[in-house]
Amino acid sequence: MKYRTIERESRAEQTIKKSKFIATAKPVSSPEEAAEFFAKISNEFKKATHNVPAYRIGAGKNEKIYYSDDREPSGSAGLPVFNAIKSVGVTNCAVVVTRFFGGIKLGVGGLIRAYHSVAKAALEAGGVKEISIKVAVKICFPYEETRLAMYLVHKFNAKVIGEEYGNKAQLTLLIDEDLLKSFSEAVKEKTGKIVFC
Repeated sequence: MKYRTIERESRAEQTIKKSKFIATAKPVSSPEEAAEFFAKISNEFKKATHNVPAYRIGAGKNEKIYYSDDREPSGSAGLPVFNAIKSVGVTNCAVVVTRFFGGIKLGVGGLIRAYHSVAKAALEAGGVKEISIKVAVKICFPYEETRLAMYLVHKFNAKVIGEEYGNKAQLTLLIDEDLLKSFSEAVKEKTGKIVFC
């Protein structure tokens, strides 16, 4: 399984009817990391009228989402920022849109467009990359099967993250979740001497 996220922290600015909007986007991997990022941006822009946060972490059943209007009219700020994350098609990222009020009210429709637009611009400025979800597996084999084991490791682009040597060799591997079934079948086909342990 693959997912898309942004490559780096990025920022975009827009001035709409004298209100200044600054969106900052960052890749994050947990709600705690997102909360630290929100606190950092709020601290950086202490004098702002609003600091509107949103994040999307994980996918499917494991997806975690959060957004807040930060005293803007209900539904006019946090949800549009979150919808910008969805429209770019990314996860594992957080966005804060900072607003300095310029004296002219934008109305709910104007706020929705402004928050969505600047958040999307910041996300796109961060560059989008695709990441494969990796899973850890452990294989055990007699030493004479080392060459075959390493052939399978390389064939399936697995990464060795742990090694143990006793009566048999044991390798802990990180492998793309999408390739795990094929890897398991290849292990069974090649020899009964390489096993999952």
